[in-house]
Amino acid sequence: MDELIHIGKNLYVYCTDLIINLANLIGISYYEVNAVIFCFLYPIFLTVLLVVYIKKRIELRNLIKQNIK
Repeated sequence: MDELIHIGKNLYVYCTDLIINLANLIGISYYEVNAVIFCFLYPIFLTVLLVVYIKKRIELRNLIKQNIK
């Protein structure tokens, strides 16, 4: 369990450091980068994944119907 906590802490530190460095490169604050990622990019990413999932599920259903006939 300690190993898992250690991995989680390291992942958090890495992600936070990445966002801080990205903010410094772009010239905006950490909070602005965080807002862009978690209020805009992440929801768009999830929506795209949901659309792809639904499309693939429909394609699979159609393939199964074709094979049954």
